[in-house]
Amino acid sequence: MTPLTRRTFLKTLALTGTSLTLGLGLTACGSEDDDNPPPTASSLRFAVLSDLHIYDTSLGSSGSAFDSYLAADRKMLLQSREILESMVASLLAVDGLQMVSIPGDLTKDGERVCHELVIRLLQPLREAGIAVYVVPGNHDINNPHALAFDGESTRAVENISPDDFASLYGDFGYASARHRHDNSLSYIAEPVPGV
Repeated sequence: MTPLTRRTFLKTLALTGTSLTLGLGLTACGSEDDDNPPPTASSLRFAVLSDLHIYDTSLGSSGSAFDSYLAADRKMLLQSREILESMVASLLAVDGLQMVSIPGDLTKDGERVCHELVIRLLQPLREAGIAVYVVPGNHDINNPHALAFDGESTRAVENISPDDFASLYGDFGYASARHRHDNSLSYIAEPVPGV
């Protein structure tokens, strides 16, 4: 067996994930007529990404505190940015992709700087006309584990509230929501008529 480089592994992971997700999410693979009708429920092409756990390395990426964290956690924090960049590039290459849904755990532990990084990394999808809808997971808001790593110690960093989340991700579902639950971050969106 030939050993894989880190870059080859990440690209393979991203392509495999995209293929599996799109394979489950694509419907009505027939061609549209020459009039290019608007998308419908039977022609929606979408992908689902979950548990991104994006980590901004400006919060620290070395030292005994960080090494201890990595030893006790299976997330690929140091590779999270590169993995998502590769996924976004793969999604941008999918012909006719209309929507991406991300059901939570966007960040390591709700650090504001990590949310801001997620938004920057997802922006190319929106710029390409692909709708992106997010909701928070248990890691994403009011998380007391939002930390930076400084050598042998950690320090708390700014995390975000539910209102902050809805505001930050306004362009990722919240601003276009048809209905939103008053006491939660749940919302209803209609990416195409009937869906």
